Amino acid sequence: MNKDLTSYYIGLRKAVEQRAGRSLKTPNDFLWLMERIQDQLGETPSLATLERFWGYAKSPFMPSRWTVNVLSAYVGSKDFEHFCRDGDKEVQSDFLDREQLSTDSLARGARLQLTWSPGRRCVIEYLGNGYFRILEAVATKLSKGDTFMCHSFIQNEPLYLSILRHEGLPPVAYVAGKKEGVRFAEL
Repeated sequence: MNKDLTSYYIGLRKAVEQRAGRSLKTPNDFLWLMERIQDQLGETPSLATLERFWGYAKSPFMPSRWTVNVLSAYVGSKDFEHFCRDGDKEVQSDFLDREQLSTDSLARGARLQLTWSPGRRCVIEYLGNGYFRILEAVATKLSKGDTFMCHSFIQNEPLYLSILRHEGLPPVAYVAGKKEGVRFAEL
């Protein structure tokens, strides 16, 4: 390892939060993480251990090898040693452990609000068969009245639209929230 352990611990915390799709700051956040790790790996560090690893305890803390190995496994590394060696490499494939919405669960006329950085917002209406119409568009290249196809929304992931019909152009593909992802909410 060519960095000190503190730098690797910081990197591991960032990788866990990125994998989780949320920052971890409250006991409820850590309980949520414990459930995700338990579901994925069948074991998990305690609430107190997670809080101390994130620096939310007053006492100094040196995590056990087991703790950092479990957290490394959660982010897709074999163990902490592999995380330290390979942690800076971009992961090309991974399971997504985030809230998802399939269009199969929507009724015609259902409305969603989509938001992404910086300050972009759309309200869309489900037309059926995977198609949507944009009802409102703020600070985005998309426009009111555009239609597109999409079958799945995943919190904090890029949103890929297909067969986008936009202002007289032939149907095109479009990605929203390419860097930081898109948030959705049912209205």
